[in-house]
Amino acid sequence: MVLLKEDKKSLTSSGDPAGSHQGEKGLSEWVEDNKPKVIFALIGLGVIFVGFLMFAIFGAKKSTMSGNQLSEADMIYQKELEQSGVLREEAQQQLTELSGQITTLQAKKDDPQAANQLKELELKREVLFKSVSEIKSNHSESLKKYSDFFEKNKNEMTGKRAGIMAASLNLENKNYAAADKILQELVQQSKASSFYGWRARLMLAGVMEEEGKFDSALGTVDELIKFAPEELKPIALLEKGRLNVLSKNSEGAKLSFDQLIKEFPESEQAKTAKGLIQLL
Repeated sequence: MVLLKEDKKSLTSSGDPAGSHQGEKGLSEWVEDNKPKVIFALIGLGVIFVGFLMFAIFGAKKSTMSGNQLSEADMIYQKELEQSGVLREEAQQQLTELSGQITTLQAKKDDPQAANQLKELELKREVLFKSVSEIKSNHSESLKKYSDFFEKNKNEMTGKRAGIMAASLNLENKNYAAADKILQELVQQSKASSFYGWRARLMLAGVMEEEGKFDSALGTVDELIKFAPEELKPIALLEKGRLNVLSKNSEGAKLSFDQLIKEFPESEQAKTAKGLIQLL
């Protein structure tokens, strides 16, 4: 608290409680003489303290509420994954049982009846095998949760994570327009060098690729290469080379792959690039 001139004077005069020879009486007299100033100061400090406390409580409560909502979406997403996992395990168990039956019948293939049963079971196994490969999680509920959370918390880190999740699920559902909308917003709100900004741009390049917009995708990847941290740059270089392959630009692809192999020879992406160069 800044003291006024007269306040400073009073604190150094005989009325100063610290310098008074009257002990407790001096303190009470000083407080009585300066009651308006003391009350005003205390009220001011009280308002500041209460305001700060309310801000802290509200901020913490808001953060906790947001965290709880995002955690709820995460739990729903995990549950959806587990449900598809159960279906996959059940189908896999059926495949194992069918394979055992087929093995038994193969030993009796000279028996006409066994031969007919063998054909039926092999056909059944083929159909079941295809169905197993097509089992996917139904993320409709978690997608809505992530999308709603993103819309309400776009400027928060948690909101950006929700946006990435929502865009990923839309991509999985081949809903490229919805994914594009979310990713464009994330790109506008996040620097290319930031984690979510970099991730959003990489995903956006994937959306553009799916839509056949190779030039736009390459432009986005070039931006990624420019701002990418060293540990992520191999991913961007490999993506640039792959996009050049898809757009039938063999020379551009080779340049990207060569740069990747030269600058990051020990990376997994460099190993992939070496194989792709052989196909050009």
